Amino acid sequence: ALPECLGQLTQLQSLNLRNNQLTELPESLGQLTHLQSLDISCNQLTVLPESLGQLTQLQSLEVSNNRLTALPIELGRLTQLRKLYLGCNQLKALPEELGQLTQLRTLDLPVNQLTDLPEALGQLDKLRTLDLRDNQMTALPDWICQFTQLWRLNVWGNRLIGAPESLGQLTRLEYLDLSANELTGLPESLGNLKRLCELTLSGNGLSLLPETLGRLAELHSLWLDANPLTALPESLGLLRKLQLLSLSADQLHLLPESLGRLPSWRFFMLTGGQPASMPKWLKQLAHDAGMTSFQTAAQRWV
Repeated sequence: ALPECLGQLTQLQSLNLRNNQLTELPESLGQLTHLQSLDISCNQLTVLPESLGQLTQLQSLEVSNNRLTALPIELGRLTQLRKLYLGCNQLKALPEELGQLTQLRTLDLPVNQLTDLPEALGQLDKLRTLDLRDNQMTALPDWICQFTQLWRLNVWGNRLIGAPESLGQLTRLEYLDLSANELTGLPESLGNLKRLCELTLSGNGLSLLPETLGRLAELHSLWLDANPLTALPESLGLLRKLQLLSLSADQLHLLPESLGRLPSWRFFMLTGGQPASMPKWLKQLAHDAGMTSFQTAAQRWV
């Protein structure tokens, strides 16, 4: 345990209490009103003191790897907060008051038990990184389009059965991970994500892809493995900057000839067998010295 006299360090600006097996924090922590950075991650905390809401100068709060099941509504007073790390807890819901953290740039929530997000979070219009990996969400909210500055979105390992058309309004997005969900289709609006560099869709139930993916002119990595894809859109041949494509060929009937004309190939990963019709350009890639790697069903690198 920490002594109550900790609150006497009133000029303290940074406090790191990581990895100390702490089970509780003193209320006097709230007296450290000059604190800008607080790291209490990797402890055994089950609750946070309400007095944390008095740390109004705080810009970074790290609470990952504890045993929290809920957050105090007083966190909504931390209006200068830019980074909030809450991963690897047991959170089932977030308080609406987090929507008051309008300076927030990073919201890190992986490995919790969240099933949805409070609509008030849509007020976080400066948010650039949102990590929701390994939760229990079945849908992304339509209002996600309000994160107009979002640069990275990771929803790996949830239970998503669909993605909203509003996702296509996140026009600053560069990295999108929707892998390990239960998606059977994608919104046409994904083609509006003109800045997208990496798109990860592995481990879903996708059998077809929208032709609009061909509009993703900045895309360099596309992960499609572990999906029951039967065909790929010809429009993928418009992705002139594509360097990496990962596929499972179990049910693929053919690969578009247009892929063979792409100039930037470095990695082509094909697992789970071969397409029913193997194009000449794909065979050539296996012997193309300009490519870094080519992976076949036998897991060999040529």
